[in-house]
Amino acid sequence: MPVVARFPGSYTRRRVSDIQDVDRELEKLERTLTDPPVRSLSFVKLYAAPAKPYDGLTVFADGATWNPGAGAGIYTYYGAAWNRLG
Repeated sequence: MPVVARFPGSYTRRRVSDIQDVDRELEKLERTLTDPPVRSLSFVKLYAAPAKPYDGLTVFADGATWNPGAGAGIYTYYGAAWNRLG
């Protein structure tokens, strides 16, 4: 007979092995997102401002069709404005 776990407030019984499988998959996902550290980034040139900018959004502006302030370059959005890096 398989081992089962009962969760409070739930009438569904689940196999412990199923829960362990999910846990293993979550651990693999965590490793994928954290290992190895990012060594470089590549940006696609944007010709228009993003529709819904948010603090921390970093983009590469073409500087002609879309010029957030100081020509072509890398900009990060924070403080309700685009700020050029470098």
